[in-house]
Amino acid sequence: MAVIDITDVKKRKKKSISVNDVIPLEECNANYDNVLFLETPVVEGRVRYHEDNLVFDGSVKTLLSVPCSKCLKEIEISVDKPFLVVLVTEEEEYFMDFDSYCYEKDQLNLWDLVWVQIWDEIPFKLLCKDDCLGVCPTCGHNLNDGPCDCPEVEKPIDERMAKLRELLN
Repeated sequence: MAVIDITDVKKRKKKSISVNDVIPLEECNANYDNVLFLETPVVEGRVRYHEDNLVFDGSVKTLLSVPCSKCLKEIEISVDKPFLVVLVTEEEEYFMDFDSYCYEKDQLNLWDLVWVQIWDEIPFKLLCKDDCLGVCPTCGHNLNDGPCDCPEVEKPIDERMAKLRELLN
């Protein structure tokens, strides 16, 4: 786990601390079932003061494999994201928002900080293509590869909509 000691910047003994680090794939792929890192994340940046705020100003680059939300086909997502995050202590945690990170004991856990930035780049509903057909609910066949051999099953109709169906027929 990459940990950065930010004591010198916090006490203003240094203007900044440069970061040029990689996060091992074993650490990246350890806890996330649906996200597979294909390339080691490369993190570059620096810890510095911006006005009165301690910030991490940097970027992350990596390549991910994430399943399509409908058919589960693996999709590659290239991440190359610059970001600026305000660093806050536990006492200042009430200031936290989406662009802040809470550190403990003057130690900055690089992976925790970067993971949020990577996660932000993954679409909530990721599709392999706009007209993805998904999988057959009966046999699991990927319907983008063609129809399956399952007989077509008529979906049960909500009793409350039966009258409307009669009008349409």
